[in-house]
Amino acid sequence: MHPELDEYEPHPQRKPRRQWMMRAVVWLAVLALVLPGILVTASTASATAHRSCAAYVTSLGVPDYDVRFEWFTPAGTGWHCFAVQGDRETLVWLMGLIPGGPPAQPRSPLQQS
Repeated sequence: MHPELDEYEPHPQRKPRRQWMMRAVVWLAVLALVLPGILVTASTASATAHRSCAAYVTSLGVPDYDVRFEWFTPAGTGWHCFAVQGDRETLVWLMGLIPGGPPAQPRSPLQQS
């Protein structure tokens, strides 16, 4: 019908090694684009959690605090603010996945003990 298209292949077969190399380059490029954003977000969240927890615990009258990101706890996943009194830690605030400023009116579980 069309003699000029007799030997035409719409999708030429690529060599497996070249295909693997192209995939590797694409994955490295995607990683190079996404990883800095993840690192900046994690660093900002950590700094915000530490500042907010320090302000919150100080407003409760406790001099020491600890902040941790915890995955699987009964309180839930996210940043946890603990008031440290000697060797005892008390969870005073579950900040969630994205920490923000401390609440305006602190509620202290420390005053109940």
